[in-house]
Amino acid sequence: MGKPFKPGQSGNPKGRPPGTGKSAELKKLLEPSAPALVEKVKEMALNGDTTALRLCLERLIPPIRATEDAVQLPQLKEPGGLSDSGARLLHALADGQLTPTQATGLIQALAAQAKLIEIDDLEQRIATLEETRDSA
Repeated sequence: MGKPFKPGQSGNPKGRPPGTGKSAELKKLLEPSAPALVEKVKEMALNGDTTALRLCLERLIPPIRATEDAVQLPQLKEPGGLSDSGARLLHALADGQLTPTQATGLIQALAAQAKLIEIDDLEQRIATLEETRDSA
């Protein structure tokens, strides 16, 4: 029988050498035909094959990423809880001050802030309970 593996130690510490998997084999098989394949896909795209066209465009044009300007909403700094801030964001969205994407991001940030406040509050309550228990 072979040696048993030691706990926490890989049976193959170096791993599989790069370029030896199935994908590498297929790539090696296709590489000699690459120019002809590209020409065929190009031909198909020019003849109206939408899948081939999409494939070509995805390789030629990088995906468009949303870019947005910084948003300043001084009304969020007014007193009030997180729910008041959320309502102000929805009003800003309705008034056209924010795009739906901006509003979504800001609402998510408020939700994360609410979670942090909740965790902080729980930690303080637990500390108080532990102090009360230890002093009793």
